[in-house]
Amino acid sequence: YGIDIKSIYCSHIMLPQLPKGTRIILYGAGERGKKYYINIMRENKCNIVAWVDKNFADIDEAFVESPTVICNRKFDFVFITLKDQDKVDEIIQDLIKQGVAETRIISNV
Repeated sequence: YGIDIKSIYCSHIMLPQLPKGTRIILYGAGERGKKYYINIMRENKCNIVAWVDKNFADIDEAFVESPTVICNRKFDFVFITLKDQDKVDEIIQDLIKQGVAETRIISNV
């Protein structure tokens, strides 16, 4: 997928403790989002049902989609990978406006 697995594998990323089989939407496809993606795939506990980013059109990963797909997917949680609290708060408000319950939104800020 064009992701440098060696540099990402060496990076320590705290993953949320979720039950095996949890369906998540990963929100954010920047460097931090890529690290989370690789680690989640490596742990093979959660199922990533979508990987979304507002700037999806500018991202090289072909499978990163627009956040508008969220309302069409079955998921347990949306996991926001960004570390900027203001951006995370903005995304949370956008998700709530789309009908996502706040209890189904998690982040590691």
